[in-house]
Amino acid sequence: MTDATYITQQHALPDNTDAIISDSWLADSATSSHISNKREAYQCFTPLHTHVKGVGNVLVPVEGKGSVELKSRVKEKNIMIVLPNVLYVPSAPNSLVSLTRLDESGGHAAMGNGIIQLYDKNQTLIAVGRRVERMYLLDVSTVTPPHDSSATEIVLFTWTDWHRQFGHVGISGLQRTLTQNLVDGLNITPSDSPMPTCEACIQAKQAHAPFPRHTERHAQNAGELTHTDLWEARTVGLYKCSTLHNHGTRTFASFSCPPQ
Repeated sequence: MTDATYITQQHALPDNTDAIISDSWLADSATSSHISNKREAYQCFTPLHTHVKGVGNVLVPVEGKGSVELKSRVKEKNIMIVLPNVLYVPSAPNSLVSLTRLDESGGHAAMGNGIIQLYDKNQTLIAVGRRVERMYLLDVSTVTPPHDSSATEIVLFTWTDWHRQFGHVGISGLQRTLTQNLVDGLNITPSDSPMPTCEACIQAKQAHAPFPRHTERHAQNAGELTHTDLWEARTVGLYKCSTLHNHGTRTFASFSCPPQ
């Protein structure tokens, strides 16, 4: 399914101390993915070249994804929240916390009287927000990593690369590992086809029938069918050749090869 998001507009409220600005994080039930508009906010980052659908099905460019850490203020306590798979959308006026993603992770949101409360899968209150212009502005801030270790770009690999690194495991197993998030760091080049051709696997799976102990056809005349075997003798440069005619005659020959 294509990710969708609904972009708000940056504005300030004259009669309210709250203001929705580019650094704001909004709780959004319409977006199907977490969205950030700050490249420096990412703890780890994977470049992407895709898009999400905005208002009116307008395609909005996505330049990457990764994890973002937020600091939430709840009852005079700071709570750290890590959002995985946050899409980097530079043109987004605000950053968005997807309530559908929260629900998928086992959490939920409670709304009423102009207040929103976000709970994780353990029923722990992790964030609160206030209704501002029919949107819920969360009381959170982005934790920007240090510049010397900020959002190291992750190297992308092809399906063939991971197939070999996992000991030539089946592609279906790799796809299940990726879709179910069974491991961290399994980063696939988006444009790569999940149907690679592995020469080693093709050769390993090839089979042929064993040579029969007895043949059903015998040659009727000498020279009609001949078997030849060539091997190197223990003496360096000396080769031997045996010839067996299917009619029953066996001959041997020896010859030497001059040293190079």
